[in-house]
Amino acid sequence: MKQMKGFGLISLLLGIAVIALIAVFILPRTLGVPEGFDVPGLIQVNELGLPSKDTANAITGGRAYDAVRISHLKQFQVALELYFVEWGLYPATGGVYVDIVPNGQPCLTLMMDGYLKTCLTDPSGEAVYRFKSDGETFSIEAVLEQKDSDFCEKDANGECIHTVTEVEFLPSVFDENL
Repeated sequence: MKQMKGFGLISLLLGIAVIALIAVFILPRTLGVPEGFDVPGLIQVNELGLPSKDTANAITGGRAYDAVRISHLKQFQVALELYFVEWGLYPATGGVYVDIVPNGQPCLTLMMDGYLKTCLTDPSGEAVYRFKSDGETFSIEAVLEQKDSDFCEKDANGECIHTVTEVEFLPSVFDENL
C-alpha cells in the first residue's frame, strides 16, 4: 500500500478550527474592542450604512463618527474656498449661525454651483453642522463626541466643538495689487 503525502481532511479542519479560536480571542483586543462588548444579533446600521451610534460608540468610543465629522467639515471648507475663488465671496448668512441641512443654505448653493455632490450631514443623524458667514469670512462647526479630543475647544456647556474657518491665501504672483 502506498503512503500518501500531505494533510488529511480531518487535520486541515482541526487546524482551521484552532486558528479561528485564536482569532476570536486575540483580534478583538488588538482592534480595540472593549472587554465585555457584546452585539446581540446583527450590528445595526443607520441610513448612511454606518454602524448605529450605540454600536459605533461601543466599538470606537466616538472616534469613528468624530473622524467623519472632521472630514465633512474639511470637504465643506474646500467647497467654500472653490466658491470663493470663483465668486469672490462666501455664501453669506448675515454673520449668524445656520444649521446645515440638505435643503438649506449653504448646501443648495454649493450643490447647484457644482462644488458639492450631496449635502454632507452628521453621521449620527442626531446633530447638525452649523455654518456662519458674512461673505468675507466663514466658520463651520460640529460637536464631537470625544470630550477630550485634541481637535476641539470646549464651549460654555462643556461641549467639544470642532471649528473650520477660511484659509488665509498668500498673495499671488499674478495679483495686480502687488
